[in-house]
Amino acid sequence: MGQHRALDSRLLRVEGQLGGFSFERARIVEMLREAGMLDSVAILSGDMHALAFDDGTHSPGEMPVMQAAPLDQENTEKGGPYSFGPITASESQYGLIDVSDDGSDRLRFRFRGISVDRDTGRETVEIDEYLHLAAGPSVGGNRG
Repeated sequence: MGQHRALDSRLLRVEGQLGGFSFERARIVEMLREAGMLDSVAILSGDMHALAFDDGTHSPGEMPVMQAAPLDQENTEKGGPYSFGPITASESQYGLIDVSDDGSDRLRFRFRGISVDRDTGRETVEIDEYLHLAAGPSVGGNRG
């Protein structure tokens, strides 16, 4: 079994951005690929303060990316490009993720990015996307 090092804590102190850490991002992707886990990983973030979804087309390691925020904060746009978004139509946004496990070797994720009109409370589904990730073994045994 190979040695694993924790990510340097400096990664977390640069205003929450990994933009300047291309070597570290590439190394994370490489470690996931070596472990055979790359098709089991998606990225969930609220750091951008907007809604966005990427099917993996624009992401290191082709990992899907789901951005869901800002709840009740000011919108921002960063990162990307994304397959859908960023959407900054409202300062009241949130995301929902439904996970379905039928016991097969794939998990199904449904990601919905929702904007809320502050005046009326009306919710609008801005993003409604599905993705499938490889399911690993359950804790303590085989799946199924």
